Amino acid sequence: MNQVSFDLNIFQHAINQRQNYDGQMTQQGKSLFVADRLATMALQPAIDTGFLELSTTIISYLDKSIRARLVPYYDVILISIAFASMQQGSFPSRDFLAIPHEIGHHLFWNGIMPDTQEYMRTTIRRKLKQAGVKSGDWRLRWLEEIFADVYALIIGGPVVAMDFQDMLDDDVPTHFREDTDKHPIPELRPLIQTRILRNIKPESGCFYLDTPDRLDKNWKQWLQSQAPGRDILTETFKIKGKRAKLSGLEIVTSMDVLITTILGVLSPIIPKDRNTPWSADVMDDEDIDFYDCRYDDEEVRSIIENIHPDNHLAHLYLQFYKNAYPQDDDEVMSLFFEEQEHDMESVDRFFRKFLLRKNSFHERIERLPGNLPKTYPRETGLKCFYSKVGLMKDH
Repeated sequence: MNQVSFDLNIFQHAINQRQNYDGQMTQQGKSLFVADRLATMALQPAIDTGFLELSTTIISYLDKSIRARLVPYYDVILISIAFASMQQGSFPSRDFLAIPHEIGHHLFWNGIMPDTQEYMRTTIRRKLKQAGVKSGDWRLRWLEEIFADVYALIIGGPVVAMDFQDMLDDDVPTHFREDTDKHPIPELRPLIQTRILRNIKPESGCFYLDTPDRLDKNWKQWLQSQAPGRDILTETFKIKGKRAKLSGLEIVTSMDVLITTILGVLSPIIPKDRNTPWSADVMDDEDIDFYDCRYDDEEVRSIIENIHPDNHLAHLYLQFYKNAYPQDDDEVMSLFFEEQEHDMESVDRFFRKFLLRKNSFHERIERLPGNLPKTYPRETGLKCFYSKVGLMKDH
């Protein structure tokens, strides 16, 4: 009962944060609407491939930090978004890039293997045991976090790893070089994430031939700027439960068995089209043109300043904006942000038009891997989504 009471309190917060007393959407509500859109895109592959129930939905709300709250009695994910992510202007907050990782946590605990109806985490642990990672192995303490990273990188691509580097160099945690039991050592985690990117290999070949090396170089350059002469791959780290220290290289490479096992289980989700993730490989000759987004603001300058220009990684954020973030000509965004009145007739007109829009949110979801069940009504998922965020009223 305590959890139900707490969850009901969150639901009430989510409602209150979206509407003023006059029923109009608040600035908070606009940020949460964007979070809902991105979360739905990040969640859909797990639903389409049968790992999660078709009824699974997401409710976002504002809190002090981003995290996913498990609701064991219903197919809903409660995701808190940091107050700092509230939209001031149009440029997407980088906090939104943590959403796929939080959905990965939900999938770890609630995902079901469609063919066996076995919990996904049980399947992964059994396969790891067969690969020699047995009960008590220190790597299993990091399994959930590695799983969430793998899922996030499948969905978001290398911009997720770039965002994690930015987060660390903006706010270095006190446990930067420590094993905190359930989380990989922060200083080494960016190198684990690029190892994941290198292993995302659909049938057509590797997606990321160039960017993982650029990300590694960017991270090492930042570390050198903080402590010249250090080499984290040869340095040793204390791992809880092990007497002997392990080198950074030993720790990073020891994650390979977890990475390949998780990717094997999640293989139906791996995109077949390299343009499906929220970001892709970057090349030297790509323009980093943030003017195209009309964002001469503090966040853009921060992005550019924190990335070494030789690595051409700032382009990843522009890719995220163009590939996943709702654009100004997105009619859903217009309806909400311009606070237009909408009766049933206009909703129906809009709904038909939205389904036919080139590069629409709906079409982006349809391009994601996995086939919808034959009994799945094409419009049901979108109508549920619109209803949840308040576009469609009860009539």
